[in-house]
Amino acid sequence: MAKSRIQLERERRKNDFMNDYDSLMNSGQHTQLKVFEILADRYGYSSFNTARTTYFRWAKEQKENTANV
Repeated sequence: MAKSRIQLERERRKNDFMNDYDSLMNSGQHTQLKVFEILADRYGYSSFNTARTTYFRWAKEQKENTANV
């Protein structure tokens, strides 16, 4: 079944978010807290804690998906 435009947009946003996290953490210029503050600002989350929760939820999904493959 083909994915809807909304599903594709969600996946793109998720991938962008996760790639931004990896890029910011690997740069070595920011603490993890600062990375979540930057991501919250970039993606319109109300706080760094919301961005942090989102990251860990999506990271868990990725881990489960790779374990099932």
